[in-house]
Amino acid sequence: MSTIKRDHYGLRLSFGLRIEACRMQGETQEVYNKNKQWVEEKNRLRTRLKEKTSKLRDALDRNNFISICLDRITHVISNTTQLDQIDQSFTTSQPTLVSLPEIEIDELFRLSLEVNEVERRLLQVQKQNRILFEILKRLNTYIITDAAGTSVPIPHSYQSRSFLPTSNTAEDSISILYRLHHDFKASPYDGELGICCPGWRKQSAEDFAISKGNFIKHLTGSDKSSPPFISVTDSPGRVINFSKSDDNRGRDLEVLVINFRKLRTLGSRCDRTTDLARKLDVLRRARNSYEGVEFVTESHWLIHRWVPKECIETAMGFDDFRRFCEKQGIIDR
Repeated sequence: MSTIKRDHYGLRLSFGLRIEACRMQGETQEVYNKNKQWVEEKNRLRTRLKEKTSKLRDALDRNNFISICLDRITHVISNTTQLDQIDQSFTTSQPTLVSLPEIEIDELFRLSLEVNEVERRLLQVQKQNRILFEILKRLNTYIITDAAGTSVPIPHSYQSRSFLPTSNTAEDSISILYRLHHDFKASPYDGELGICCPGWRKQSAEDFAISKGNFIKHLTGSDKSSPPFISVTDSPGRVINFSKSDDNRGRDLEVLVINFRKLRTLGSRCDRTTDLARKLDVLRRARNSYEGVEFVTESHWLIHRWVPKECIETAMGFDDFRRFCEKQGIIDR
């Protein structure tokens, strides 16, 4: 019996190629029909197993991420200040090996057993995720309410900034951050969890570290699958500018309006790229120069790992956002 390659969850990584029934020379119609039926059933089970395995893997990744978020929030409640160390040390990934009899059994029966086991695990993890998410949501709401955080009225309180950011804007004056989003962004927007960083599925401390390497990878776009950062801006004008980039042109864009104070209240780390560049000793590219890293500006912020749903005041269609900014005189028509 050949060894099946599995991931760290114990789930299959390969399912075999789709096969077709072949009629052998001298084979009767009855035998051919029976073989064809066997092949079709095997293909059906493989397809179902692949689909359910993919869903279970996603559910387990989500379970890990919610658990990490819960761990962070419990430390916020207990006034723990070293959140970076917590993030880097806490992992929840546990094997969920699909155990099957080691004896030689019919291949269709073995596939059927594995499909049933994966489906059972999937329902179990999905139920657990719903419970964990509800706990997370209640804790976030409790912390925000306890800190006397109130929703920022939208849309009348957009941060009125000029098209070009100034370098002396006090952090205390920032109330709103903006995230230009579309469905193909590396940082997914989840209607329940909020915004997750590109590497939200990863588990190691190195992947989530606020390091020079991760900072440069994020800004240069050399690795869009792993950096633990989410780009946002405090400038509506910059949002309009970003919409014209190759990555955003022709997309169905929306603007996520993030409450900065709620974000800080829930313990999320959010830094200006200029501050991070100084701390991590990263050379900022000067005008008309090819040395250093681009996109390091006072109005470009990086949120570490996660923007809780409770911090997102609203999601606006891009055209509505632009019209409002024009009407309020925040940007030129």
